[in-house]
Amino acid sequence: MINKHEEDTDDRNMLVSEIESLKRKVCHLTLQRDLLEGVAEPIKKETGVSLKNLTNKGKAILIDALKKEYEIKVLFVELKILPSSYFYKGKFNLIFN
Repeated sequence: MINKHEEDTDDRNMLVSEIESLKRKVCHLTLQRDLLEGVAEPIKKETGVSLKNLTNKGKAILIDALKKEYEIKVLFVELKILPSSYFYKGKFNLIFN
């Protein structure tokens, strides 16, 4: 037989777990919003902004803009860009700029 205290503890643990899950979702959605806003900024006149149509150069520019707010690894995953592609872009700009 489960007593009242054990039930309260189980309910509390479940709520804490749900809160943590929601916090992760909020962080993910905030990142998605920031990425889309970053894509939309230079092409405001265009319609149908999509991260899928972004070139590696565009993704690298977006990563540069957001890397102070988000872990760079998370940005690589969300933008589906290999770290080598991002760092190649940086070396290329140093050589030719």
